[in-house]
Amino acid sequence: MPTLFLDREAQPVSVQGKVDLILSPSLYWFRTEALPVKTVFQAKKLAPSVFDAITPEGVYSYHVLKHDEGFWLFAYNEEQIINAITRAGIRPSDVRHIYFAQTECAALETPLRLSGTRILSSVDGVVTELPARYAATAEEAGSFFETHARKGPTVGITLYHSTLLDKKQFKRLSIVAGVFALLYGIEYFTARTQLATLLEEQEKIADTYRLPQTSFERDGLINALNKKQKRQTQLRATAKALFALPADEENHVERLSLGTRELSIAAVFKDPAKADAFKKQLKAIATVTSEKRKGDTLYLEATYE
Repeated sequence: MPTLFLDREAQPVSVQGKVDLILSPSLYWFRTEALPVKTVFQAKKLAPSVFDAITPEGVYSYHVLKHDEGFWLFAYNEEQIINAITRAGIRPSDVRHIYFAQTECAALETPLRLSGTRILSSVDGVVTELPARYAATAEEAGSFFETHARKGPTVGITLYHSTLLDKKQFKRLSIVAGVFALLYGIEYFTARTQLATLLEEQEKIADTYRLPQTSFERDGLINALNKKQKRQTQLRATAKALFALPADEENHVERLSLGTRELSIAAVFKDPAKADAFKKQLKAIATVTSEKRKGDTLYLEATYE
C-alpha cells in the first residue's frame, strides 16, 4: 500500500489509488505519562488536562495508548489535519488510513530523510522532526514507509469523508440533493392541494347540515348528544323495568310519571304482601325518597341514575 508522509506544510502530490498517511509530529501533540489510572478509557478522560497548558486554543480530539507502565497520549486538531490533506491535493476517497509518526517510528535506529533539510528521528523514544544537519546518515522516508508494516492504530477523524469533498463528489451530492428537493416540493404541493380539497368539502358538509364551524364547537355538540342519548337509554331501561313489575286487577300501577332523574308512582295494592314485593323490586332499580299510603293506594317517589 503506497504511504505518504503528511506535515503541516504539505505540498501537492500525485496519488494513484489508495494511500496511507503518516502524520508528522507537527500535526499532533504527544506526551508519555504515568497516570494514576489503569485503563485507556480512564486515561483518555485525563488527556484534556494533560495537554491544556501546551496546546494552542482550539478544538482537539484525543487518542490514548497503553505503553509499558504508562500511557502514550495524543492531541490533534482535526481541521488542521484536513487542511493539510487538502493542500496536498489528496482526495478523501483515496485515503485509506492515517497513522501517527510516533507509533510507526518510535523504534527508529536510523533517522529518516524527509527532504534535503529535514529528518525524522526518534529521540529517547519520542519521534520528532529535526534539521538534516543533526544526522550524518539517514534512510529515505519513502522507502522506509513502503517496506515496513504499520504498527499503530489508525487516527480517527470525525466526519472525515463528509468534510473532504472533491468537486466530483460535491457535484453528485448536489444533484442528489436537488432531486430530493424536487420530490419534496412535489409531495408538499400535492399534500397542500389535497388538504385544501378536504377543507372545502368539510365546509360544504358543515353548511349543508348547519354544523358548527370550529372543532371545539363540534366536539361540544357531540358530547351533548352523547349525554342525551345516554339519558334516553337509561330512561327507556327504567320504564321497561317498571312495567315488568308484577301486577293484576287488584294489585297494579294506576299512574306513572317518569322524568330524567326522578319518578312518581300511584299503585293500588289490596294485598300487603304484593305491595312489599313491588317496593322491594322498585328499590332494586331506584332509590325511594317518599312513601305514602291512602287506603289501598300507595304513592311512591324515587330517583334513579
